[in-house]
Amino acid sequence: MKSGTDDLGKGITAPMKRDGNTRVFYTGDIHGSEMIYRKALNAGAFYRAGVLIFGGDLSGKAIVILTEMPGGKYACDFMGRHYELTTETEVQGIEQLVNLNGFYSCRMGRDELLSLGHDEARKEALFRKVVFERTARWMQLAEDKLSGKGIRCFIMLGNDDPPEIAELIGACPVLENPESRCVQLDDSHEMISLGFSNPTPWHTARELDEPQLAERIAALMADVQDASNCVFNLHAPPYGSGLDSAPLLDEELKLKRALGGAEVGAVGSTAVRDAIERWQPLLGLHGHIHESGGMTKIGRTLCINPGSAYSEGFLCGALVMLNAKGVVTHQMTRG
Repeated sequence: MKSGTDDLGKGITAPMKRDGNTRVFYTGDIHGSEMIYRKALNAGAFYRAGVLIFGGDLSGKAIVILTEMPGGKYACDFMGRHYELTTETEVQGIEQLVNLNGFYSCRMGRDELLSLGHDEARKEALFRKVVFERTARWMQLAEDKLSGKGIRCFIMLGNDDPPEIAELIGACPVLENPESRCVQLDDSHEMISLGFSNPTPWHTARELDEPQLAERIAALMADVQDASNCVFNLHAPPYGSGLDSAPLLDEELKLKRALGGAEVGAVGSTAVRDAIERWQPLLGLHGHIHESGGMTKIGRTLCINPGSAYSEGFLCGALVMLNAKGVVTHQMTRG
């Protein structure tokens, strides 16, 4: 078994124990929401968990431009409404609303907005800039909230996250990026982590074909001492598990229609499913498909996807208690 301090490399000690058990709080798919990120950082203390795991997709999805108008006013469109803002207090209020809902606000003059036009490269550079800035601030917030608390906090990227923000996680002294390695959670449990997803209709930043996902999971398992007590922290849920049901899209990214509404189907990873069936780990922690929160068993493996309701202001999570004999208790949380 790997020692805790050797594995961490940051001087972070082993997690707090409660009655001899390791309490783990898992969440994911925060997607840029300031409110949800702050709640997640506080979840360790609130749920008395010694381990926090963020399972990917920290980043938001879009920028909301606040366009400067004559007289120092601003205008913007957000969530189906048009806003004309006449005071700095109003501008800051909309910026807070935008940020809390997982978007990035950006003030911009009309000439600058027009020059941005259809320049996709400049738009992508601007998006990566605001993501990087918010993530850097979030890393400082994590340090402020978690220093000296005795809580181990793991954060990895998901398929929607720009790869370069991994360096920010790695530089934060209170965080660990567990991706693409095996880490020792406690004396009895190891964890492997992979934040890539199987292909999606949106062609996001970190997707792999199923054979590539299978190869990466197999490479991680080569370092695992005891598969039966391993935790799979894999962003993509297992295919056909009920944790991966989502509305299906056509080639134009429009909803496929079925009798009574949108057509729903399984969109998870076959590689993840095959790996769980092959190695039968103790626990699978997944995300990615926001609308499919739930728990299921694949053989002996307890698989959990807490889902995501970041746009509604709710932190969705799973609280799991582990000891040397296995999973003691588990429950979904929402708050």
